[in-house]
Amino acid sequence: MGDAVLCYRAARGYEEAEDLLLVWGDIPLLQVETVSATCRTHFEHGNDFTFPTRHVTAAYTEVGRDASGRPLSVIETREAGAEPRAGEHDIGLFIIKKEPVLQKLEERLPGAYGRGTGEHGFLYIIKHWVDRGCRVEAIPIATERDLISLNRLEDLATLGDEQDPPATKPGPSCQL
Repeated sequence: MGDAVLCYRAARGYEEAEDLLLVWGDIPLLQVETVSATCRTHFEHGNDFTFPTRHVTAAYTEVGRDASGRPLSVIETREAGAEPRAGEHDIGLFIIKKEPVLQKLEERLPGAYGRGTGEHGFLYIIKHWVDRGCRVEAIPIATERDLISLNRLEDLATLGDEQDPPATKPGPSCQL
């Protein structure tokens, strides 16, 4: 994912952007309320990196926090050689300060490449940001619908009645 995020440098509007809204392409039922609340939190708190989370029974990614509740890291269980277990999971939605994150991704810091896939990751950057003293906030606001992820054909079965979700009115925009 790190290399995919770095491709943004070639996008139209790159120069004007200060913050980026990054969403993995496999979460089709992301809720307007979740995006709006994440945007609001990011800008009101002056964060460098903000993402919603949810506690689940089998976390594919695990959010690590210190005793005060401050996020320390997010790891992908498959890249760490661990089995998913109960814990706090990011959902694949992030609001980030553009330049510092892209610069750190280019540095290929420790943990940049997955042990399982060899891919240049993205989530490892959170630990490096925290270690630098940047404002990183993980907010446990994600809904069950936000968690629905489609990676394989079999995943369509998880949609059930969600295949035709009701139309929703757009919420407040995220001014990035």
